[in-house]
Amino acid sequence: MEHDGDFAAARRPVRRAFVAALVAGVIGASLLVGCGGDADPATGDVEGMRAVGVGGAAIAVPSDWRSNHVSCGTPLSDTYYSPVSRDCKAGTSPVVSSVAMTTEPEDLAASDALSPAGEIRGHEIRVSAAVCFQSDPGVCAQTFAVPDLDAYFHVTVRSDDGGEELVRTIRESLRLLEPDQRVVPFFDEYESETQIVSALEAAGLAVQIDRTTCPPTARCGPGVTRMDPPSGSVVPAGSSIVVRVVEPSSTRELRG
Repeated sequence: MEHDGDFAAARRPVRRAFVAALVAGVIGASLLVGCGGDADPATGDVEGMRAVGVGGAAIAVPSDWRSNHVSCGTPLSDTYYSPVSRDCKAGTSPVVSSVAMTTEPEDLAASDALSPAGEIRGHEIRVSAAVCFQSDPGVCAQTFAVPDLDAYFHVTVRSDDGGEELVRTIRESLRLLEPDQRVVPFFDEYESETQIVSALEAAGLAVQIDRTTCPPTARCGPGVTRMDPPSGSVVPAGSSIVVRVVEPSSTRELRG
């Protein structure tokens, strides 16, 4: 079964060689400058964008970007996602726009090349050099973080999706979560319903289970298929997250 959104091929790593090349820079790369802005993703002040986060920080991404839709280290569509190390076969995938978001700096190859770039309310911001490839398709990228809040972001944007301008907009939208805000956690596709519910409750969120039985004539993989709002969403503390669960047609008992 192809899961929708959150669990469509759960967390995968960014392509490390590609990210390392972006940080090092290439002939024809142009330096992007962007430090601080007035947009607040947590209150929706960026038109056409919405708040997503990890750790204790949030950014704004285009509203139509999907959540966690990646496979074997490569986003399959314009996506924000949480990477995790997995062994994958080499393959070719299209270059799409995305943000890799993680609490673990080692998940991003560029995290060891971050330099101080100011503060937000006493919390240091660190950024990498931001570069644009003159390629086909062209692509611009930057990594930034609020290390003491365990928030690391790597942005990659195709030139025909906004390139340099959108990278700068996302970078400048970086904000801290407010005390009454929470982030819907990311999950591995192999985590059980019990594990997912426990993690949501530990994050200060309520859980509503929506169960669906797979029709006898359909091919369905049992288990959690998605959440609403999806992983990464910034929501008020105590918000109810709908966890959608598919069960085999032969039984109403979910076996983890």
